[in-house]
Amino acid sequence: MLSLALSLSVAWCSAPALGVAKPAAKGKAAREPAAKVVPAAREPASKRKPIASYGPISVGHPSAGFLINGARMPAGEGWVLSAPAHVYATTESIEQLSHCLTRMHTEYPGSPPVRLGSLSAKGGGKIPPHDSHRTGRDADVYFFRQPGAKWFEAATQQDIDLQRTWALLRCFITDTDVDFVLIDQAVQPWLEEYALGAGEPAAWVQDLFHDAEKTRDGRDNYAVVRHAPGHVAHMHVRFVSPEARRLGSELYDRLAREGYIKAPRAARRHRVARGETLGALARRYGTSVSDLKKLNELKSTRLRVGQLLIITPEVALKGAKGPVRTPPRRRPPT
Repeated sequence: MLSLALSLSVAWCSAPALGVAKPAAKGKAAREPAAKVVPAAREPASKRKPIASYGPISVGHPSAGFLINGARMPAGEGWVLSAPAHVYATTESIEQLSHCLTRMHTEYPGSPPVRLGSLSAKGGGKIPPHDSHRTGRDADVYFFRQPGAKWFEAATQQDIDLQRTWALLRCFITDTDVDFVLIDQAVQPWLEEYALGAGEPAAWVQDLFHDAEKTRDGRDNYAVVRHAPGHVAHMHVRFVSPEARRLGSELYDRLAREGYIKAPRAARRHRVARGETLGALARRYGTSVSDLKKLNELKSTRLRVGQLLIITPEVALKGAKGPVRTPPRRRPPT
């Protein structure tokens, strides 16, 4: 029987130093093997644990889902929590975010602490003004700035600390599992130019900031740094959090059944066939006889063949079910 006692520890891979990389030979950047996709398993019917014992669970797409049992981002020497009500995330996101922030504090002594904006609310869901940040996988990380600049105002090429900001971005890309990093297209050229001037491999930097054609094995080669308007003072980092997402997929039906999440409903119609009863239809579509009677203004449970009923079965949240893919990390050529 498949065990659901999934470990939430992150196995760190050895990462390259944050120092300046030497120019590499021509060609695409070195990549890890293609990501493995592991289908989500179904929860065993027996030996179920309390939901609280599973730890953080990420359910659905970051713009539509929830965070169950959210972990709180701890205080640290290298960062400041600027949105105290929105400091919750999956364990994986917190560990990987803390890794890069701590690394900056260690390798660049004397640096000011990094300002963190919103992560997620304790139970996930929408937190205005954000559309995403709902599942414990998103983090707003403000740029390093020159002395005198206001951290919350739009950066300029003169007041952004490109050395430290590039080093932090580089750590997220090479040391952690990210889906992408959002930075406004007005800021991206400054970081790209700095990376090239610091001796980073040109082909690798090109891959980070610009979409390319499909690779030889047919995989889409999307840039990991992508444009999102308004991200002119901070970068928006989206972590993969595969273990928390697998739990969300495996436990989805139970979470909906026990009221931890509210599943959306999609209206559809059903034409009654011979032998069908209202009770059987209610069980089939995951609703109740009383709801079907109310929705269709029925005075009794008696049906007739060919009768058209309005049904509102529950449907899965966007991105809540299915396999979880962890893309390979974008490391420079060795």
